[in-house]
Amino acid sequence: MISIADEVGGMIVSNDNFAPFQKANQEPVKHTLLVSDFNGASLTAAAAKARLQPWQTVSAADASSAHRAVKITATGWQVCFQNPSEGEVVRPSVGTLTLYAVPEQEECPARLHGPRRVVMPDLIGERTDDASRVLGDLGLEPTIYFHAHTGKRMYDGLQELADWRVCRQQPEHDTEVATGTQTDLWLIGPGDPCVKPSPKPKPKPKPQPKPKPKPKPQPRPHPQPSYGTTTGGGSTSRGSSTGSDGSTGGGSPTGSGGSTGGGGQAGIQFGQYCSPVGAVATTTDGRPAKCFMGKDGRARWGYNSG
Repeated sequence: MISIADEVGGMIVSNDNFAPFQKANQEPVKHTLLVSDFNGASLTAAAAKARLQPWQTVSAADASSAHRAVKITATGWQVCFQNPSEGEVVRPSVGTLTLYAVPEQEECPARLHGPRRVVMPDLIGERTDDASRVLGDLGLEPTIYFHAHTGKRMYDGLQELADWRVCRQQPEHDTEVATGTQTDLWLIGPGDPCVKPSPKPKPKPKPQPKPKPKPKPQPRPHPQPSYGTTTGGGSTSRGSSTGSDGSTGGGSPTGSGGSTGGGGQAGIQFGQYCSPVGAVATTTDGRPAKCFMGKDGRARWGYNSG
């Protein structure tokens, strides 16, 4: 059988002879791969999956700015970033897959080699030395201590406060913070309550009885005016008369308010007590007087207008 021949470079070759020539000059086809998504997986699980693919090298590195040494076989780490990225088409036989991870108790940084981020643990009720160790492992330092009752800062070393208990913390637990954040702990001594007990109320003093008001002094009675001496409400006549027979008359003392003949008693003064009511007399200055009953129930001499 004669095959169709062509002239190639001055040579006559057949199709059958040209086929081996094409295969010899063709570049061999290389294997390509669509990169898987390893983000969020544990480092050991991601490494095991990557080894099933024809990667030349699989390595691990710290995803945060801490630049910690990470082994591909390290447990307790999670993958945050990868290179090459998920969905890329690569030739793994000549490439390297790098898995960037952080410890599982940490949050992935916002960007590759960004600041470490952790979730604040709950330290309430923990011993001070245990709480300090947890904070140190997370990179949450420095730690400042305060007294839970007084709120004053405590400058004692951790050795003196090792068995004290944590009553309060700042930042609060479950708060996401960056490493290097200062942590404040309020502590109380062994066996003491976190809440300061209320002071015992002091007994109230018994009420003193109110002093009785002092009685107001009674006003002194006004002194009664003195108008001379009286006897039995009468008065003594200051004048006397001499009869034709040489005896005195008209000047004898009056009885108890009695009147004398020819005009009654003489020598009295208005206002003097008198008796009986209705008796008449003449004052020392010659005016007529009469015994009247006063409003206070006592009789006194008054002017006799009748």
